[in-house]
Amino acid sequence: MSPRSARQWRFGLSDALLLGTAAVLLAATAAALLRLDVPWLTAILSRRWIIYTVTVAMVLVVLAAFAAFEEGRASAHEIAVVAVLSAASIALRVAFAALPSVQPCTFIILTAGVVYGPRAGFMVGALTALVSDMFLGQGLHTPFQMFAWGAAGACGGLVGLLRPGVGRWGLAALGLVWGFLFGWITNLSMLFFYREVTRRVLVLVYGMSVPFDAVHAASNVVFALLFAPEVLWVLRRYRRRFEVTYLEGAAPAPPTGPSGPPLSGG
Repeated sequence: MSPRSARQWRFGLSDALLLGTAAVLLAATAAALLRLDVPWLTAILSRRWIIYTVTVAMVLVVLAAFAAFEEGRASAHEIAVVAVLSAASIALRVAFAALPSVQPCTFIILTAGVVYGPRAGFMVGALTALVSDMFLGQGLHTPFQMFAWGAAGACGGLVGLLRPGVGRWGLAALGLVWGFLFGWITNLSMLFFYREVTRRVLVLVYGMSVPFDAVHAASNVVFALLFAPEVLWVLRRYRRRFEVTYLEGAAPAPPTGPSGPPLSGG
C-alpha cells in the first residue's frame, strides 16, 4: 500500500465514533428482537428512551463528520469549496426565512453532494443548519436539522457517484424526496415536548407538518428545474480545474535548475 493510501485509510476518531454508534444500535436492536436479557440494551430502544437514543446517534454521526475534517482527511481545495458553498447556503436560508418552508439551501446542499461527494455534501448541510440557526434561533431542533441536511448532502453525493451525469430532473427528484424526509427527521425534536410518545402523538405531529413539508418539496423542485443546469455547470467546471490525479508508479520529474532545464549529473 502506498503512503498516500495508508494516510487515506488511517483509523481515527471519526471511525471510532461511527463504529461505536453502529455497534450499540445493532446490539440493542438484536437484544430487542431476540428478546435477550440485556436490560440496558433493550431499554434504549423502549418507547420511553428511543427518542434520546436517536438523538445521541445523530449527534455522534455529526461529530464523526466534523472529526474527519479535523483529522485532515479533506484537501485544502475541498475545505475551500465546503466553506464557500456553506456560506451561500446559509445566506439563502436566512434570506428566505420569511417564507415558511421555502428552503433554497436544500438545493445548494444537494448540488454540493452531487458534484463534490458525500463528505462535502454532509459538511455543507450540517454547517448550514448550525450557522444559520445562530441568526434564526438555536434550539432542540438544531442537531436534527444538522443531521437531516447533512444526510441530504450525503445522499446527493451517493447519487452523484452512481450517476455522475445527474442533471435537472435528478436534482428535482432528490429535492422532492428530501423535502419530506427533512421534515420527518426534524419532527423528532418535537417529541421532547410530550410526556409520552404514543401513536396519537406521532399522527398529530407528523400530520401537522404535511403542508409545510409539501411546500418545502415543491420549492426544491422549482429551484432544481430553474437553476440546476447553470449551477451544476459552474461547480463541475470548478472541480475539473482543480482536480488532481495521482498515477501509481509514475517516475518523478527530474530536478530543475534556476533557469529551468534539468540539472546535469557530476
